[in-house]
Amino acid sequence: MIKSKFFFNLLIIIALFVSIFNFGARAKTEALSGSSFKAGRIIDNSTFFDGDALSATRIQSFLDSKVPDCDDGYTCLKDYSRSGTPERAAQSELCNKLGEKTTSQSAAKIIYSVGKACGVSQKVLIVLLQKEQSLITDTSPSTTQYRSATGYGCPDTAPCNSEYYGFFNQVYKAAWQFKKYARDKDTYSYKAGLTNQIQYHPRTSCGKKSVFIENQATAGLYNYTPYTPNKAALSHLYGLGDSCSSYGNRNFWRLFNDWFGNPIGQSAFRLIECSGQKYMIESYIAKKRQLSDYAIREWGLTDFFVSGDSDKGCGYPAYTLPLNNIAGSRNTGKKYLLNRQTFINIQSSSIARAWGFESEYNSETPQFEGRTLSELQINSKLARLARSANSGKVYLLDGGKIYPISGTGSPDTNTTYLKLITGYDAVPVITISGEYLSQIKNTPDTNDGLGGTIRASFHVGSDWYLFDHGTVRRINPVRFNDRWQYVGSLFDGPDLSADVPAIIGTSKQFGKGFQRDGRYYVVRTSSNPGDIESTTSKSMAKWWEVYDSPSITNLLKNVILSQ
Repeated sequence: MIKSKFFFNLLIIIALFVSIFNFGARAKTEALSGSSFKAGRIIDNSTFFDGDALSATRIQSFLDSKVPDCDDGYTCLKDYSRSGTPERAAQSELCNKLGEKTTSQSAAKIIYSVGKACGVSQKVLIVLLQKEQSLITDTSPSTTQYRSATGYGCPDTAPCNSEYYGFFNQVYKAAWQFKKYARDKDTYSYKAGLTNQIQYHPRTSCGKKSVFIENQATAGLYNYTPYTPNKAALSHLYGLGDSCSSYGNRNFWRLFNDWFGNPIGQSAFRLIECSGQKYMIESYIAKKRQLSDYAIREWGLTDFFVSGDSDKGCGYPAYTLPLNNIAGSRNTGKKYLLNRQTFINIQSSSIARAWGFESEYNSETPQFEGRTLSELQINSKLARLARSANSGKVYLLDGGKIYPISGTGSPDTNTTYLKLITGYDAVPVITISGEYLSQIKNTPDTNDGLGGTIRASFHVGSDWYLFDHGTVRRINPVRFNDRWQYVGSLFDGPDLSADVPAIIGTSKQFGKGFQRDGRYYVVRTSSNPGDIESTTSKSMAKWWEVYDSPSITNLLKNVILSQ
């Protein structure tokens, strides 16, 4: 996505400035070699997404150490401040709320607060500022460098977008973008757990490299800077390669190593194959865990097994429970669904019931150390609505069945009914692999697992409900029988469990009608059952007994009137 437009200055500056501040950095006796660069694992998830990596005080000390003296007439990053910073609202699975600051905010405070709010390491943000604009070590930075500090909104082929100018904006949007890469991973070019074709250089004639990206943090770096270093760039780690060399991700890895130490920790587990069976062995635990084909595929482990017949690990005792789709944390007791190289928190028995694995949720499951789980990106929670990563189709899950939402997915996309259900993200949607959804769809003991299509309505036994923008409204059974059931084809929804209204939440129920924007609507009975009349007269509304009827959203009103 982004590459520094000041790269040559960056090379000169980095070559001149050698780290003099021991901040957990590589010891000087350990020479960093380009041969250690691993294209598919530039940095670990646990290192990248650590929002508590550095305090504001430690960041300030680090900045001070890099530029003891600033050139006259310039403001170096260690001395930068602004009078305040604006509020940023919380966004699901991206950044927590960042409150408005009215007092002076230094660069160190901004880097700390953004990293904390977004769950992105302050070390990562520091390295990014250096990689893109040399701001950490520059003794005479320009306003342009601050204006586009992290390179956000600065594509290789066009000028920077002025909408994102400013140091605070740049730091915040970069952290936000890396979290967005993780949340919406299927919408971006480079994906973890897959072999990706990555160019060496913007010039396509320089060729591509096949890279199996091992984790989301590395995928995010490639989506931000979409090139991988070639042999020449790695052979000249602190200088220039050849005409087909690119340097962004090389420099990120090199700077992180030099300043903060190896961004790749010792793996929390190893993988072996013994007599045709595949196992995981966690560090410091002399037991092996058999892995199902599902676990191997969804954890993205297909390329990493080594023959272990001569390894003592093959002689370790095996756990009774193999790893399949559900796993737990020894540290917290939480349980997770494994899908698409992500552990997704299963927060309640009712959600497990919706997905059809309540018995597994309430039974003993394979347990893992926190370090093992941290090598995957952990999503906040499993949702009742799931979008297929393959087709884009959205389903509601209930009782182990999947119910397609009308209008979602291609080719005939219409988001009306999905909006009725979700509202303004009041009901979350999580992306799940199409393969996993197909397993549910084709499960024999759940009547093939595919339920009826959902538009605006559903029923729980004889009680009918309408979705209304993130909530549901029950229809008074008496009024349903004498009038509402005759409203066109509105009530064609499937029979769902009582968990659905309980989890989504209910609002005021329907009686004889509804209201919207000062207009009152009554559903007729007698000679024309199901016909709908309206009035703005309050006295008429009282006569119809709809004056105190629920005020519904415009979206639901239009759906009802279109029947």
